[in-house]
Amino acid sequence: MQASVGLLLRRRVLIPALGLIALGAPGLSSRGGSPAAQTAPQATASPASPAPAPAPGGFDFAGKREEVFKAFYATGLDLSTAYTVTNLAIKKDSMTLLLKQGTIFLMKPIGGEVTGGTFVGDGEASMTPPNRTQRFLLNKYSGSETLKEPFTEAVFRFSDGSDRLIRATGKPAPADPAAASRADQVLGERSSWLNGTRELHLEMHFLENRISSLKGLDFFLADLHTVKHDWLTYEYDPEEFHEHILRASATLGAKGRRYEIPWTQWHEASEYDQAGHYVILPDHDGPHVIRVKHNDLTVDIPSTDQVEWEATMVAKSLPANSRQKWSRKFFVVLLTPPW
Repeated sequence: MQASVGLLLRRRVLIPALGLIALGAPGLSSRGGSPAAQTAPQATASPASPAPAPAPGGFDFAGKREEVFKAFYATGLDLSTAYTVTNLAIKKDSMTLLLKQGTIFLMKPIGGEVTGGTFVGDGEASMTPPNRTQRFLLNKYSGSETLKEPFTEAVFRFSDGSDRLIRATGKPAPADPAAASRADQVLGERSSWLNGTRELHLEMHFLENRISSLKGLDFFLADLHTVKHDWLTYEYDPEEFHEHILRASATLGAKGRRYEIPWTQWHEASEYDQAGHYVILPDHDGPHVIRVKHNDLTVDIPSTDQVEWEATMVAKSLPANSRQKWSRKFFVVLLTPPW
């Protein structure tokens, strides 16, 4: 038995100045994951459409996007309160940042949200890569297949509300002037560094999530001053293909542009089998039920602000009790305003 299924999808992307509003069909994503994480907003918009209204009592991220963009790396610490922490574990799946003893200063809010903080004290980052390839790479750069790296200072940037954990577990106390001065200095130096990298655009990520009301895609970044390797940057970003990445850095070129050097990157632990093999789309995978027989892709770029493509996939089902063959065709139009 043969069946043919046609699916017509239209996707439109609007990129306002210093902001991103993505509109499209639900369930589409460049990576696997839960349906909730793949759902896109349903409304449509044109370049002439007004910015969406903020939620009742909420902050107007779309209307004040330029202010948020400029404030993301310019905002300083709230030095009036220090949080003393002891054995505070910040866990991001397989990565653990243990703040053994020290002080955290949180940043002043941006749009009503705290997006970072600075730690000064005694900490340790630990994790074991999930497969041999990533363990080999970590050993190549760090000298060990398992990360167990002490650090004395850290700058955190996040959009996942990590400040709530710090407030709940830390003990607020008046700030020590010396610790406050050092924390403020570290944040300024590392903000300049993070803002100057080519790979990281955290302010745009923050704005995109808030303007488009994206759920489950909040990030967490820790810039760690380690004993052995100077500064290392760990990032957890569920929007990326590899949700976890550990990087060092270097300055290259005549202009001294900063670049990040990936050490190792890995998926969520739930996306690996017991042998350490990555399982694509773990929410949906099981016994292989289809075999892709043929793929066709045609791309047309009629102008500088329009891209059109058409793709056809023919697959055959594999279960012994089914001889169904099917195909899926989709047509996508991507529109952006002129640069």
